[in-house]
Amino acid sequence: MNMQSADAHLALAPGVLSGMHIVMSGVGSGIGAAAAQRCVDLGANVVGFDLMPTATSDARMTTLGVDISKHEEVRAAFARAMETLGRLDAVVNVAGIGHTGPITDVSAQDFARVMAVNVEGTFSMCREGVRIFRAQGAGGIIVNVASVAGIVGLPNRAVYTTSKGAVIALTRQLSVDHAAEGIRAVALCPGTVDTPWVGRLLAQSGQPAEAKRSLVARQPLGRLGTAPEMAEWICFLLTRSASFCTGSALVVDGGLSAG
Repeated sequence: MNMQSADAHLALAPGVLSGMHIVMSGVGSGIGAAAAQRCVDLGANVVGFDLMPTATSDARMTTLGVDISKHEEVRAAFARAMETLGRLDAVVNVAGIGHTGPITDVSAQDFARVMAVNVEGTFSMCREGVRIFRAQGAGGIIVNVASVAGIVGLPNRAVYTTSKGAVIALTRQLSVDHAAEGIRAVALCPGTVDTPWVGRLLAQSGQPAEAKRSLVARQPLGRLGTAPEMAEWICFLLTRSASFCTGSALVVDGGLSAG
């Protein structure tokens, strides 16, 4: 097999998520959109949150307009989601925003905005999920999409790396605090993935082709990751095959962190 190719699937069995009820953030584009669709394709029922949700005709997929940086809005959205789903089996947190620049160029507003979405938003989603899992008394799964940037430093990503490191720390804490309740929490740490956000970043560089070559060059596999690849890993972490996995930071980065 060509190691440079992007094999979109881990050969998960059809219907492996049948009957699972999931709340997922960031479903409007990129990894979140791919993950929501893949969960539905594998049999799950999904209520997706996004600032700008897109309509869907799939009976197993509902989307709600939610700003996850607002705690009360998240709580209200979970209440609406439960009216649709009836019960909750998993929470998947994909929503996040990026920021580039060294610490000396970071304004208080920039810092607050990134933390509000990436950290506070993820925190609120996890808190509501745990509350519901406890009330149901049947455990549950949390998958937080962090980043390899939460594990290794990347040039000019002071705020972003801080936020994703916090997501990994939160994930580990949840696993320690709630394992006895049957709740497991895992962080997925992608490398650079070809998403609309990365596309916008490249466009703003002024030399998009050169900027993309630079991103590709830092990953030993010689390519960017894809949203369907990350979606497949998210789905795997929701299956029974991953039932012994909690507190982990699963790195899927094309070798970036190995250098």
